[in-house]
Amino acid sequence: MWGSYDIRDIVLTCGADSERWHERMPDMKLDAITYHVLGVAGEGGEVANEFKKLGRGGKWDNEEGWRKFLEEQADTLTHLCALAYLLNYDPGEGYWSKREFNERRFGEGSDNQSGVTTAVRKQQQGPFGPTAFVPERDVQITVQPETRG
Repeated sequence: MWGSYDIRDIVLTCGADSERWHERMPDMKLDAITYHVLGVAGEGGEVANEFKKLGRGGKWDNEEGWRKFLEEQADTLTHLCALAYLLNYDPGEGYWSKREFNERRFGEGSDNQSGVTTAVRKQQQGPFGPTAFVPERDVQITVQPETRG
């Protein structure tokens, strides 16, 4: 099941780790921000590459391939969170702001006063147990927007 993690805790941990680890790389010629920007680009490319390998020849049941694919996503998230820390950026607030923009732009019934349209998600058995979730196609519900305080 999904853990209950606060993005702020992840950002603070990644930031502290980045500061500590960056100091221990005496041959590092890049400042921390540049390092993490390039890390996002590089690890994002690795995510795409691992996905390509899974799709090659229809190897969707390759557990090792899925492990690598998910690991690269975690590497990308680590660089994004370290950047958020260094730039004093709240990615949670950024997400909600961008989601609101996208809902106005793309949302079905975006002028609906009763709530926003959200895809229903169903739990599926994935290569690592029942923690893999996928959107259920053609099923939507309307939910009340959560008030953030």
